[in-house]
Amino acid sequence: KAVNYSVWQTLACLVQIVLLLRQLHHTQSASAASRVSILCIGAQGIIDSLSTIFHISLCVFIQSLFTAFLSIVFFKLLIFAIIELKYMSIINSARQPNLTPENSRRQVTLLHARFYAAFFATLMFFYVFRETSTS
Repeated sequence: KAVNYSVWQTLACLVQIVLLLRQLHHTQSASAASRVSILCIGAQGIIDSLSTIFHISLCVFIQSLFTAFLSIVFFKLLIFAIIELKYMSIINSARQPNLTPENSRRQVTLLHARFYAAFFATLMFFYVFRETSTS
């Protein structure tokens, strides 16, 4: 069952990568990119990063699932760490086109810091929720 799940998740990840790259292609212009919701892409990124952590945890705790879930972890990491974070920085720079290169780098750094802060806050929320639901 785990291998079957792994195959379907890997195929879903590949479809998601293709669709995200297609969306990136269609929003190459600054006007089109500025209309995309950065919150929506950020929420997708957090969901994908949580899924990555979940699958990494399964790989670590259940050694027999390691090889089956490694491809899922790789593709989910590719999706959120490279594609979605890059897309968020493209959207951010399209919304603020007259920034100097230094201010643009600062904005991208702030965007990544906010993303990871939201990610860790979500992780803590689930951890606290797990503690309260078991007692």
